[in-house]
Amino acid sequence: ETLKLNPKHLGALYELGLINLEKKEYDQALVKANKLKTLYPQNPAGFELAGRANLLQGDAKEAILNLEKCVELNPKMLTAYLNLTNIYIAKENIEKAKESAQKALSLAENNSDVNNLYGTVLAIDGNYEEAEKYFKKSIEIDNEYLPSYFSLARIYTIQKQYKEAEAQLKNLLKIN
Repeated sequence: ETLKLNPKHLGALYELGLINLEKKEYDQALVKANKLKTLYPQNPAGFELAGRANLLQGDAKEAILNLEKCVELNPKMLTAYLNLTNIYIAKENIEKAKESAQKALSLAENNSDVNNLYGTVLAIDGNYEEAEKYFKKSIEIDNEYLPSYFSLARIYTIQKQYKEAEAQLKNLLKIN
């Protein structure tokens, strides 16, 4: 309805794009995103939406371009940093993953997802001691945050600390 009255309404175009993503209509989401990017080139919404659609389509290169433009326009766009971190992990670019995760952490240091993701990047990089701190902080924030229990068990197993790994798996079973 809003778009009938105003076909350039930023909020309506963005929300419809999100609905397209939920329905797995990625091409339609990109249509909305490209319209937003054309109408509002200084607003990060179109770039963020395009980046998410690109990511879901498996186009990491375009996703990176759009998400990097998004954070250039709005350096506080947490979801863009999280998506960039995951893309860089998948592409095995750990330095870029670490950089994106650190930016996300600076925006949301008391967020379990962010702490877990940063811990994951550190663990991939072989920095298990530092990763452990972030997994534990994630659990401190939300003691039912399951991914961090798994992550702790994984790094303890890698380090042959089997009793600690077993304890984390038991904690997990208590929750689940």
